[in-house]
Amino acid sequence: MVAYVASCRPTIPWSRELTPTFCDTTYHESGYIKLPHKANDQYFYWYFESRSNPTDDPLVLWLEGGAGTSSIWALLNENGPCSIGEDGNSTQFNAHSWTNHANMIWLDQRTGVGFSFSGGRDDDHIEVDVGRNVYEFLLEFFQANPFYIAGQSYGGHYPDVYDDLGVVKTTLFLNQPWVQQQLHVHKPYAMSNATVLEDFAVDEERNAVHFVASILARGLRELIYAGDADLICDWKGNDAWTRKLQWSGHDGFNAANVTPFVVNGNVAGTVQAANELAFVRVFNSGHCVPRDQPAVSAALINRFLQNETL
Repeated sequence: MVAYVASCRPTIPWSRELTPTFCDTTYHESGYIKLPHKANDQYFYWYFESRSNPTDDPLVLWLEGGAGTSSIWALLNENGPCSIGEDGNSTQFNAHSWTNHANMIWLDQRTGVGFSFSGGRDDDHIEVDVGRNVYEFLLEFFQANPFYIAGQSYGGHYPDVYDDLGVVKTTLFLNQPWVQQQLHVHKPYAMSNATVLEDFAVDEERNAVHFVASILARGLRELIYAGDADLICDWKGNDAWTRKLQWSGHDGFNAANVTPFVVNGNVAGTVQAANELAFVRVFNSGHCVPRDQPAVSAALINRFLQNETL
């Protein structure tokens, strides 16, 4: 799901620019932001400028699901500017990165996930807490730039195919001393945090569609997409709730034709869109669309960010 929001970015004293030869040649930085309303919660992020026009291109925040899964995994395995090389000790260029036409932040959230950490004195257990944390992070980070939020999953029970998903390679790579020195981190990396997943076990069952309706009521655009082979967040379920969603554009959305989603002359899925809401079913993709269909994923997000017809 992607939503349009606006926020701001000041100079951040807790971040450092990374070596240009590490991951990508564009400007990028990583670091921690201490959440001012918490005892000692530190959110880790990795920011990349757009490869095209950083000044005018929008800013996108990627939030990985889980709950309890690191966004840095997605950066290195799905839609980031680089992936881990075959030798496990280098990075290689990703031609289909979402940074082709957007400035991007991958944020390790919730507290304790990935490289983010805390003193453990004020844990979070519901999305309202996490929403406040992300809000405070953004207040510390942004200054008057177009801004989008993107994320996947939440609450899915991932199957035991970690090796195929690059989890082992990613974990080994991010725990190497030279990589941690580049990223300015000092914490062992793990893709998933079982404690966080357990803490949010109840919250993940709560209905959240009213948040979507609230965003649409503000005139903000939303993009919902799902792979047709996704067994965690299946496309039929996503199709059903978007059709039933109660908002001012309900009738117009349901009356809209389902049309082919075409990328490079090939039908890559279907799209139903009207007013501020769009739902896209991506063919031949599982739970991680940017990983399974990188070119299709890049075309989809680029058209949405540029407000083009899907």
